Amino acid sequence: MNDNRCPCYNTGMTTSTDIHGHEVLALVAQAAPPFTMESLRATAAARWGAEVRYHTCSATGMTLDALLEFLLARGKIVTIRGLLATDPAKICNQYCPVISQVTAKG
Repeated sequence: MNDNRCPCYNTGMTTSTDIHGHEVLALVAQAAPPFTMESLRATAAARWGAEVRYHTCSATGMTLDALLEFLLARGKIVTIRGLLATDPAKICNQYCPVISQVTAKG
């Protein structure tokens, strides 16, 4: 078995204080109209709280701003004329049970 599994592999989902980055990616992907950076921050704070931390398949303990920087740097979230979009081809799903659960919520 591969030891490079997502940190949520054993728990299967996010907790109330530790949100998987795929939850944020799904939020961005499903937004209509698309989010701006400011509206995403406001929505995330309203949904999960301002003090929550975020993790991905390769990083933990991030603030929302750190997560967004992480996702933007990897091209998983892109900005187009100030609006946010996702690039599904760059969203990992290997060893991560969250991504299939998030997309199933669609």
